[in-house]
Amino acid sequence: MKIEIIDGIEEFKNLKSQWDLVYNEDSNGHVFSSWGWLQGFFEVTKDKWFVIGVKPPDQDEFAAFFPLTLHKNKLTLNKILQIGGTPIADYTGFVCKPEYADRVIECFSDYVINNISWNRFHLKDVNDDRLDSIVSKFDNDKFNVQEINCVCCPYINLPDTWDDYLKDKLSRPARSKLKRRINKLNLLPGFRSVEVDDNNFDEQVDTLLNLWHAHWHIRPKGYLNIFKRSYENNLLWLNTLYSDEIPLASMAAFKDVPRNTFRVFITAYNTDFANFAPGRVLFANSIKYAIENGYKVYDFLRGEEDYKLKFGAETRFNSYLIISQNDLKLKLLDKSINIFKNLKNNK
Repeated sequence: MKIEIIDGIEEFKNLKSQWDLVYNEDSNGHVFSSWGWLQGFFEVTKDKWFVIGVKPPDQDEFAAFFPLTLHKNKLTLNKILQIGGTPIADYTGFVCKPEYADRVIECFSDYVINNISWNRFHLKDVNDDRLDSIVSKFDNDKFNVQEINCVCCPYINLPDTWDDYLKDKLSRPARSKLKRRINKLNLLPGFRSVEVDDNNFDEQVDTLLNLWHAHWHIRPKGYLNIFKRSYENNLLWLNTLYSDEIPLASMAAFKDVPRNTFRVFITAYNTDFANFAPGRVLFANSIKYAIENGYKVYDFLRGEEDYKLKFGAETRFNSYLIISQNDLKLKLLDKSINIFKNLKNNK
């Protein structure tokens, strides 16, 4: 197998058609490993990023793409290799044509071990049955593999109709409560639902991020560009509920059409209208949209909040592994950092 490194945005843009072909064939892919989503991420990340492209020896077309970033910790001097998308992406991973998976993983692992300078390799938020195969390539004598706490990502297997969802996924009290909330919200003056389009994109994204900031007192960095690129590639679903001109709740989700999966990324609601539960109503509206548009899975992404389970979600978990090099200097550095942290905490 042949390796090519892509580390410039213009080079990355030229990969779109080939990336899309590989992405559409890979059942382990997801929207966070799509070309459109990663374009937005690569344009804003402060870490060094690059893509390892793998080609069969007798072909000019790529069989796989591994997006990566290299983060240098100024305090510890650690060089941390990460899968592209970290920490914004709820899932991380690579895309590969299925028939080449074993050969590609062998080639990729060999290149990471012998050609990239790193101390730790963070495989965070991975939901991919090929992960064990990658980790097995890192010899136990030279590397240490640490398993970190996994993160729950609830999801709903969607039925064919909204009525079936209400009947099969919600209890009778939950159905009644949801219907009351929807009716109550609909009675607000000037109630309307606005979906993002070419004419209102900036306004709708600002509304969502302003609601998020008002609730959490932070404004997510890089999201605007990721939303922009995702919208350009028909990946973004963004909807806002209003009473007249007052925003009540807003949601950004990603449309993962090849996997028939609707993935909720962030939501925010106006706390002045908390008694109307606009956030819960928006979740219900988005589930209905997903069903009516042929999606088979509704993915809440990271977080085991109770309200997700009340919508009829099941649970699954991301994996988070850290591969560290068995290096004496690294171990001594870690010990020194831990001593420093303990002294600081005991002050």
